[in-house]
Amino acid sequence: MEKCLDDSPFELTGATPTGGTYSGPGVSGNTFDPALAGEGTHLITYEYIDENGCEGACTFTITVNTLPEVNCPPLINHPIDGGLLTLTGAMPEGGAYTGQGVSGGMFDPTNAGTGEHIITYTYANDAGCMANCTFTITVSMETASTRIPNAFMPTEHGLEPNRVFKPVFKHGDITGSYTLTIYNRWGTKIFYTESPDEGWDGTENNRNAPQGGYIYKITYIDKNNVPQEHVGVVMLIR
Repeated sequence: MEKCLDDSPFELTGATPTGGTYSGPGVSGNTFDPALAGEGTHLITYEYIDENGCEGACTFTITVNTLPEVNCPPLINHPIDGGLLTLTGAMPEGGAYTGQGVSGGMFDPTNAGTGEHIITYTYANDAGCMANCTFTITVSMETASTRIPNAFMPTEHGLEPNRVFKPVFKHGDITGSYTLTIYNRWGTKIFYTESPDEGWDGTENNRNAPQGGYIYKITYIDKNNVPQEHVGVVMLIR
């Protein structure tokens, strides 16, 4: 028998003759509590005494599986006219995103509307145990004068303008300092530039970074002398 660590306590049944008692890790009053027993395989004993006072016992095991460790991306800012946003960055990969404006792993800002939206990422491990995390997408009414790609392909198969990752600004959008920082899934900074003309080429320590989601942080002073910051996830495709 296998259970997940967060499963509810349940009554132990199935041993015969009925009317005996169960004992073992996580067992109290013939009820087994996975959280009380803890992760691992536990030996459960069933004891029965008949009307003549003769005793008998048997044993079986219950395996309690751990929950997956799930991590979500940071806060994402997205303009109302920014188009569909591919949801990436949650780990481990292979789970499902749900929330207002979410369908098929895509976030539609026009469907969600302006404001803050809580997005849930749910992942199940090989044992079928599930865990989730949440993050926020903020949809603003500001038009997307700054265009930030949500994916790029730094190979000969990618289109020339999409072989490096960098935001696209309209002329005059930046009047002050600018930074672009890229972090890998572990939160390690792998790229940094202060030049709007320089983009990330998909490498880490001069080697091709693996395909997947990477966190970006973009800061600059706009034409109205207002500090701007964009944080999100870009998908590196190979």
